[in-house]
Amino acid sequence: MWLAGGLYHSLALTDAGGVLAWGDDGYEQVNVPTFSSPVRAVVAAQYHSLALLNNGTVIGWGDNDFGQLDIPSGLNAIYLAAGHSFNIAVTRNRTIVGWGVNDSGQLDIPASATNMIAVAAGANHTVALRNDGTVLAWGDNGYGQASVPADLGTCVAVAAGANHSLALTTDGAVVSWGNSSNGLALVPAAAQADVVAIAAGIGHSMALKGDGTVVTWGANAAGQSTVPSNLSDVVAIAAGGYHSLARTGAGTVVAWGSNSAGQSTVP
Repeated sequence: MWLAGGLYHSLALTDAGGVLAWGDDGYEQVNVPTFSSPVRAVVAAQYHSLALLNNGTVIGWGDNDFGQLDIPSGLNAIYLAAGHSFNIAVTRNRTIVGWGVNDSGQLDIPASATNMIAVAAGANHTVALRNDGTVLAWGDNGYGQASVPADLGTCVAVAAGANHSLALTTDGAVVSWGNSSNGLALVPAAAQADVVAIAAGIGHSMALKGDGTVVTWGANAAGQSTVPSNLSDVVAIAAGGYHSLARTGAGTVVAWGSNSAGQSTVP
């Protein structure tokens, strides 16, 4: 995960394994600590940030009102996700560990969550991917975001917005379920083939195509779904609360949408 978008802040992983952070710092969520090992991935939540180091260690900074920075002792992670005030990690033995707030059952990990390879976190729900391509979801289901479609098929990636969920199937198509407002359920034709990565913000969705172009849909009040016209050669995407991020093959980070706290002003 080269990029991450929080509610009002952004993170980017550098080629040297460091972290850049910008935007809202009300909880010191962009006050990046010193790391003992190169960083492999970054994750941004509502008011906190996480880094997954090459050695499997997880480091967190920012808001800790719900214990979201109280990282379990001995955690050896290979994949990481963050919801509003909770975190979920896939461990090296392919199980799932979570910490932080659990007011909607988002940390009530089912016994069937084994052989996992990826995980995504919404506001208060969790979506997880098994190594056989099946998808599990649990937690808040007020919009049906934790009700995985029965006909979903085999998947290679998952993502979670505040109250909606996404999956990327083996044939390169995006499937969306949960909150359908602002056209979230209406996956564009361009995102129904040749998609290689997905991301979800509070109320918008993103898809990265194999040709390096980006497709967005859903809420656009802050311009978060208006892709810059000259954007190309994209290799990574991320969605913040009301903003979007992309990294090009040249290493340039581009951001658009809300910039109320400087989250779209890339340093």
